Amino acid sequence: MNEIADRLLVVGDVRIAPQMIAPWADRHDTLVCASPLDLIDLMELHGRTISTVVLVGSGRSVTNDQLAQFVHATYPWVRVVCD
Repeated sequence: MNEIADRLLVVGDVRIAPQMIAPWADRHDTLVCASPLDLIDLMELHGRTISTVVLVGSGRSVTNDQLAQFVHATYPWVRVVCD
């Protein structure tokens, strides 16, 4: 049985990621990735251990809103936070 853990995944500009994760850092194991493709790879690898995805300027290929909609549709257990 897979239980949901408190793992946080931050997607986007890794230069500002530390600012975005500060409020959650004491309660979450944190992963950072730089692109939407990295997000998909980590979601597939870690699955239900990721409880929250924070989008901080996810890149030029998609907007944060588009990526949030994708995450919500594909991984419905994940909470999505946009900058």
